[in-house]
Amino acid sequence: KRDQSKKIVVFCQPKSGSTFLTNIIAKTLNLDIQNLTTFSYRPTNFGINNREQELCELSFLKSVFRSSNNGGFIAQHHTKANSYLVNQINYFNIKPIILTRNIFDSLVSNDDFIVKNHLHAKENNYPNFLINGNEVVPQNYIELSSEKRLDFLAKSYGIWYVQFYLYWKRYLKYL
Repeated sequence: KRDQSKKIVVFCQPKSGSTFLTNIIAKTLNLDIQNLTTFSYRPTNFGINNREQELCELSFLKSVFRSSNNGGFIAQHHTKANSYLVNQINYFNIKPIILTRNIFDSLVSNDDFIVKNHLHAKENNYPNFLINGNEVVPQNYIELSSEKRLDFLAKSYGIWYVQFYLYWKRYLKYL
């Protein structure tokens, strides 16, 4: 008997509208939103979800059993394609949605996101604003000119965005 449950994963660039898209699909198809990056449901104080968001089989199986919709769910992850991930997608019958956005728009949106969160961190006396657990935004980020902030983001995120696009383009033929 073939598994007919809907298992959808939105693989996306940061600041690409992925949270909005995931929520719309979840509501429309009545699917639970799950986290597939570790066996932990939420990030822990130990930083368990702070790696490059590779999918974890234990987390995947837990999501299938935990789902209130006969094993169906949707997840959203900032994950670059690789052969291991493609094998997981094919083996577990995952329906991938690859979401991209104009890199320049993403960088501007990311800048806005960081400025807002950096202001919050500064107001609460946090020493640095952390993104993805390992990238430290300079403490003077909000004091930098827009041009210097975007230059910082292009050097730190721009390469990731290009890799994300090219890796998925390369591996799509194997899905």
